[in-house]
Amino acid sequence: MGLIYKICGEEEWKTALTTGIYEGSADDRRDGFMHFSAANQVAGTLARHFPEGAISF
Repeated sequence: MGLIYKICGEEEWKTALTTGIYEGSADDRRDGFMHFSAANQVAGTLARHFPEGAISF
């Protein structure tokens, strides 16, 4: 099985590092699940949803 990636904004990532918990983005919470990307989806996800830049983990 390959890796999955969670892409989030910089402030969300900083909060996760500070608290030790990532509770998901507003979209994740609205939809009731975490949105992940496979390696071959990362570039498209970044371009579509994070044109201003993002950090992935």
